[in-house]
Amino acid sequence: MGKIIFVKAPATLKDIYGDLAAAGNEQAPIGLAQLAAITRQNNHDTEILDCGALNLGYSQALKIILDKKPDYVGLSSTTAFVDHAGKLAKMIKQKNNKITILVGGPHITALPEKTMDKYPQFDIGVLGEADITITELLESLDNKKDLSSVKGLMYRQGKKLVKTEPRGFVEDLDTLPMPAYDLLPDITKYYMPPANSLYRLPSISIITSRGCPMQCTFCANVVFGNRCRAHSAEYVMKTIRYLYDNYGIREIQIYEDNFAAYRERLIKLCKMLIKEKLDLSFWCMASVNMVNPEVLKLMKQAGFWQIAYGCESGSQMMLDKYKKNVKLERIDQALKWTKEAGISTKGFFMIGGPNETNETMKQTVDFIKRLPLDDFHVTFFAPLPGSEIYANVKKYGTFDEDWEKMNMFDKPSFIPHGLKEEDMVYYYKKAYRQFYLRPRTIWYFIKKLRNPTVAKKIIISGFAFLKFLFKKER
Repeated sequence: MGKIIFVKAPATLKDIYGDLAAAGNEQAPIGLAQLAAITRQNNHDTEILDCGALNLGYSQALKIILDKKPDYVGLSSTTAFVDHAGKLAKMIKQKNNKITILVGGPHITALPEKTMDKYPQFDIGVLGEADITITELLESLDNKKDLSSVKGLMYRQGKKLVKTEPRGFVEDLDTLPMPAYDLLPDITKYYMPPANSLYRLPSISIITSRGCPMQCTFCANVVFGNRCRAHSAEYVMKTIRYLYDNYGIREIQIYEDNFAAYRERLIKLCKMLIKEKLDLSFWCMASVNMVNPEVLKLMKQAGFWQIAYGCESGSQMMLDKYKKNVKLERIDQALKWTKEAGISTKGFFMIGGPNETNETMKQTVDFIKRLPLDDFHVTFFAPLPGSEIYANVKKYGTFDEDWEKMNMFDKPSFIPHGLKEEDMVYYYKKAYRQFYLRPRTIWYFIKKLRNPTVAKKIIISGFAFLKFLFKKER
């Protein structure tokens, strides 16, 4: 059996968050840990190298990889960071061309031909869900078999690119092994959510489902799709107990599109958590259309301290353009229910989408201010490859297709007709200023300082945030 190293390529917090780097966070690469568990289960010598968590530069990462003498290096990347993966792959190939470079994730799934053409150092693209594909692929490579029968690939055959039949979704997620948390750097030391989404430490993220039933035009859900599949409540509980007992984890961040979409499972899991009486707190994301007062009260009893909702805009016109299938009144109602249940509220918003105007951006800022939110986050709209809007976004405005600029945090890559970049930056910063510099928000975070395990992170993030807010634009 060949040796494989799954690598999260070097990318600094500055690369990801721009001027808000000091307030950024390092999330565990659960997808790589899931694949590592599968390859290890199939008797492959398996390791993970998380360059971001370990703060490794390219030269350091290259030396570690070469010293381990792998047969295969597996890279996964989003659009904004595919250049980082490409740079590391090129360096590996220059030193040892016999190492086979595999790349997967949402970007290559959305743009396989363009990605393989741009990065000749990538040998094989793994498209879609890789859980079954990785096993069949490595077995074929180990035994020098023809790859044409392996579904879900794009690979090189001489100067030609060959794309195999698409891979279907994993139907029963419970058949997958638990992610190989033990192969990651010490998860209690190297991974931390952003300060404003952190209740206590040590904290780690998990993923309990795949797919989202929503049809939002900006979502690039090309890997998991819109067919919803979820781990059972028993599987999730087993994962939680493992992290609790073996690592002393005291906060679980559930990072998936819509945790509340599986109501029956959610109720069952909450009842299991209440019965277990674990000393744990939980954070999750949900759709405002998927919650009600009864479920929220149960979540509070189970230890959920904050729910983040994808609110997106304060303009009904923009919500309709995004195909959010939600009314502004429902957003307000769901947040009020959440607050009444004793759960903190967070809202995700974005500005600068197709048809956006100064008036709709103002509506979003005003909406954010009047909602019962404890916290919020706003980014620039980015037409990601694989999203519905990506194919025809240029008819709505100016689009810089430089993949590295599609990180949503630093500067807009898309500017709608009728707007200027400075208009978007103005409302972007105005939203942050008017939300965070008001007394009730300041008091909310002052109260969080009482918790010594998160106080340092909040203070550092706060200073970084103030520097960002009052930085003069060139």
